[in-house]
Amino acid sequence: MVHMMLACALACAAGCAYRLEGRVVEGFGGASVVREGDEEARKSGIPGVTIELVRDAGTMNRAVAARATSDSSGRFELEIDGFGAGWMQESWLLRARRNGFETVEQEVDLPGDPKGRVMVLGMARGKSRPFREPETSRRILDEVREYDRGVGSLGP
Repeated sequence: MVHMMLACALACAAGCAYRLEGRVVEGFGGASVVREGDEEARKSGIPGVTIELVRDAGTMNRAVAARATSDSSGRFELEIDGFGAGWMQESWLLRARRNGFETVEQEVDLPGDPKGRVMVLGMARGKSRPFREPETSRRILDEVREYDRGVGSLGP
């Protein structure tokens, strides 16, 4: 009976999306989760910032779990459908970029309960660069190319 109740609870939780609201502001490059109404979250925002949250960034199982673009006031919402977001101990990589601002790539911890919390993402003016892919992806591709030189090329 206990196992059945636990299975039902997990099934219900799996169908619930985790939502974390945020705001992109001008400042030092980095992200933090603060309480709603915090002084940092009230600064004027930066529109048009592409934000990605990558799950298990340092592994072969990495995947973009959420993607958003900041609106005209700098606000964004990350919605994660994956099981365990926020309460499981795991690695998340936050990536953000926009022309005219330095790209931000930082490991973050998600709050267990996002209600009443806001992610503040500071971006400094400067040169944007493409997101970096983890070294593991290059090493795996190089290893595969040792056996088949055509892997990863656009030609026939």
